[in-house]
Amino acid sequence: MTPFILKDKNKAFTLIELLVAIAIIGLLATLVTFAIQNAGKKSRDTRRLSDLKQINTALQLYYDTYKTYPTSASYGEGVSVTGCTGGWDCSHVNQDGAVDPYFMEFLVTSRLMAAAPKDPINDNNHHYKYYYYSGTGTTYGCERPFYVLVGFGFEAGKATGDNVCYTPWANNNSVYVIISKNQ
Repeated sequence: MTPFILKDKNKAFTLIELLVAIAIIGLLATLVTFAIQNAGKKSRDTRRLSDLKQINTALQLYYDTYKTYPTSASYGEGVSVTGCTGGWDCSHVNQDGAVDPYFMEFLVTSRLMAAAPKDPINDNNHHYKYYYYSGTGTTYGCERPFYVLVGFGFEAGKATGDNVCYTPWANNNSVYVIISKNQ
């Protein structure tokens, strides 16, 4: 007959101990996933800020050269772009990456920027727009003419702008606004 080998019962994990360990691992995995997602959002927002500053610099260089900011007529779109009224002139990059109506392409061909930046996500909710105001109506508290450069779709919280002269633009939680005075 073969003798039985008895195992020490105290060396094994109980079901409760295993469940607690699994719960702790699950909680840690959730926290790490959340932190990684937030880091990605912050990274994309940092790139958006960098892109907007690059476009802003190119617009300032354009102004230094031509003593005005670009209008849609200056980049081949006629007098005004559809959808803009009351002295506003608008432009933006479409979600497919095509520049329409070419304000950034115009800055590239004028050698004021190396390439037209696009939003890291670049869809209907995440893109850049340029608005130029030369009208004689409401000035929104800004010296005219002026432009507004907008990055839509900031993900990691409230965005702020530079030289903001119209408070509602500065308080938008999903838009970074740069307003530059002409005078």
